[in-house]
Amino acid sequence: LLAVFFLYQRRIEAADGFPLVPPRLFADRGYTAGALTSMAFFGSIGAFFFVVTLYLQVGLRFSAIDAALATVPFSVGAFIASGAAVPFIDRLGRRLVTVGLVLFVAAVAWFGQTVNHHGNDLGIADMIGPMALGGVGLALSAIPLIDVALANTDVSDAGAASAVLGTSQQVGAALLLAIVGVVFFETVGTSYTP
Repeated sequence: LLAVFFLYQRRIEAADGFPLVPPRLFADRGYTAGALTSMAFFGSIGAFFFVVTLYLQVGLRFSAIDAALATVPFSVGAFIASGAAVPFIDRLGRRLVTVGLVLFVAAVAWFGQTVNHHGNDLGIADMIGPMALGGVGLALSAIPLIDVALANTDVSDAGAASAVLGTSQQVGAALLLAIVGVVFFETVGTSYTP
């Protein structure tokens, strides 16, 4: 469906019409890379939290409030890093996106190691470090990602370019959540034990 939509938009643009998503946006490699990175990154965050909350609530029998409290350090890390990221955007540009992505991957790996190490005894305090680092990775990636992706976009296309970035985040979240959900439940099966 996306391919058919894209071809239809190209035909409208070729006829000097006004396409909803101007295909010329994707001629800029930075914009295309930014949209794809945004899709994958925000999709992975949604999938990560889907698995974590199910694991905490269904597997380890955390209450809903305890599972939510376990993720608060992620928000705190993102809040703190958001302010700290702004001065680095001009100096590091797209490298800051890479730093943030690496930190997020490190946080997920750290979280996995923490789960493996603590097993059924995993507590909220055990998750503070990896969650906070994940939030820092989010902030350092998300804030400059939009600037980098839109840097070469023509002002007349700014609205459409921004909307496509937002849509790519939502599509990525839906797609990865569906894939990870299938894999997760196929792996776990129907017996929910720690």
